[in-house]
Amino acid sequence: MINRRMEGMADSSPLGHLILTEAWKRLQSIRQLQLVAFSYVPPSPSWEGKADVCVDVRRGYPSTILFTERGTWRIGRSNEVPFSNIYRWTLAPNKIRLEHLRYGPSQPVSLIDLIPRHQGAPVGNSKVSPWILAGRYPHYCGSDLYSGTMGLAEHGMKLDWTIQGQQKAATIHIVYS
Repeated sequence: MINRRMEGMADSSPLGHLILTEAWKRLQSIRQLQLVAFSYVPPSPSWEGKADVCVDVRRGYPSTILFTERGTWRIGRSNEVPFSNIYRWTLAPNKIRLEHLRYGPSQPVSLIDLIPRHQGAPVGNSKVSPWILAGRYPHYCGSDLYSGTMGLAEHGMKLDWTIQGQQKAATIHIVYS
């Protein structure tokens, strides 16, 4: 069943629009990412690890950005696997859509529609924005459910995925800079 509780939390106010505009501006300047994946279910799956990735950013149409990512996935202390991905980011009214182009640009796999959501005021001198972009709906990959949020990081963006499945409970933290 699709979780629709996030849908009513979208903020189309001027501040919500501002967070979308700032996120879009930052996405265009990304050149690298660091990724960490962690499983909460033993034994750890073979994909748990870290990656340092170069990102080639190409502007498509005025509202489209393509990320070509190339890097090395490090599993444990000695196992390294090269990988690459192509993602399409699209700015639309009140959201940013992320799609994986594993089957090419004419058959995108829709991953998440990120919508602005206010999460409360920062505490004390925190530099954490009270705004995030939250997934409108979770993404299903087989029997696994992926939920995501994106926020402003000091020099870029941070995307966090939570994955739940019958045999999977994991998080993926991605920092784009």
